[in-house]
Amino acid sequence: MASVRQLQLSPSSVVVIVALWIVGGTLENSCQDLESIEPCDVDAVLDVEFGRCGVRVTPAAASAAPRITYSKAADDKKYLLVMVDPDAPSARNPKMRYWRHWVMSDISGSSLKSGHLDGVTLTEYNGPSPPRGSGPHRYHLFLFEQPGELRSSSGLGNGNRGKWQLRDFVRDNQLCHSLVASYEFISENQLE
Repeated sequence: MASVRQLQLSPSSVVVIVALWIVGGTLENSCQDLESIEPCDVDAVLDVEFGRCGVRVTPAAASAAPRITYSKAADDKKYLLVMVDPDAPSARNPKMRYWRHWVMSDISGSSLKSGHLDGVTLTEYNGPSPPRGSGPHRYHLFLFEQPGELRSSSGLGNGNRGKWQLRDFVRDNQLCHSLVASYEFISENQLE
């Protein structure tokens, strides 16, 4: 590998290269790297009423859709919100990954700022329902800036929610470079 000296880069060139590397490693590569994103380790974390990113929430406490705000939302933009469980039916055997818990499109920036989401519900909110004995489940919320009308929203009803092809949905709707914020909470069925 060539060193900075061998390439004869100016200090400003190095800054640009480092900046591109940092951006490339966060939310910009969301289509290719969506599955490897740690929702709490990104530049922009959603403000969700459950508390800090990564908090544990009982299924009962998350049975209703949470209030979500995003202070950086632009009033003239539309957004798409997705909530999935990557650990269905368990983290040891996630054969039903990504269980689709909630999808809303056409959310106005102003409603994101206020926490009163006014978008179009494509999949009704379904709170956490991890199977008994399956251990902790992570629930990921991803907020995308919506570039226009969705190209593909078929199959997003309230029927079969398991094994949803999240990456395909993101790619088909040209959302690959539109992830603006995320959040994660953890829930577990403690009943024996």
